Amino acid sequence: MGKRIFLIFMVSFMCVSPVFSDSFNDELQKFLIQKQETPQERFSQDNLMLDIYVQGQEKPNGYVIPRITAFMFADYLYTQHSFAQTVEFCQVAIKADPNEGYFYCRMGDAYEASGKIEEAIVAYEKAIETAPQYSFPYFRLWGIYTFDKNDSIKAESYWNKFNAALAEPSKISDDREKELIIKDLFSIGDYFLNEARDFDKSLKFFNMILKLNPDHERTKLNIAMSNINQSIKLKDKNLFENTVKDVGEIAEKSQDAEVKSFVEQFLQQQAKEIRENNFSK
Repeated sequence: MGKRIFLIFMVSFMCVSPVFSDSFNDELQKFLIQKQETPQERFSQDNLMLDIYVQGQEKPNGYVIPRITAFMFADYLYTQHSFAQTVEFCQVAIKADPNEGYFYCRMGDAYEASGKIEEAIVAYEKAIETAPQYSFPYFRLWGIYTFDKNDSIKAESYWNKFNAALAEPSKISDDREKELIIKDLFSIGDYFLNEARDFDKSLKFFNMILKLNPDHERTKLNIAMSNINQSIKLKDKNLFENTVKDVGEIAEKSQDAEVKSFVEQFLQQQAKEIRENNFSK
């Protein structure tokens, strides 16, 4: 129910420089079969023809899918933290439509998450060139020039351009657009905090959120968690104790029952044990 088999066929020509995509070809087939089709997809006449080359095949697998479905699959790969696959898929999608800025944006996100900052800059700038109405590549470039490149002049320039893009009359509300950016940043920050355990990256993405919403309580808590983990990694007792204090203050001021509960459990069950195990000598 609500599903459609998208057209898949073998085309009879080769690209000059094909992207071999074994890594996501099977994933795309499963995604198309398993996903619930939206009305927007069902009635879409805006389709992309994707040529996906698989090692050992002379001809590509061809997919004709709605543009919105291609957006969803790029998002799916990124949120699964399959960053290399995200880049590969976006490259294929860009071959289908070199003027679609969204794929440059997602490719930039994946490069940035992988630590490939120069490649991310190129992708975000290409997104701006092809889709200047998008606000988020300006913001992501502000983040790169603030946290990775330490270039305050360029950072301020992109911050101003971001706010100008937000002010365009055709845009959704500023608050709604910021909410979408915050959701994206929170998700990737949480991944680096709790799964990848890369606290420099988690701190970067969480601090980017505070630029948009200085009162974002859960982000402040996750910054504290990142600092606690960083202090343990570096055996920095002062940072640890100061951050535990910050966590307590966040809980005191919070009106969020989940935040209070989390902090209470952390302080009671973990903080003392971690301190004794790592800073007792």
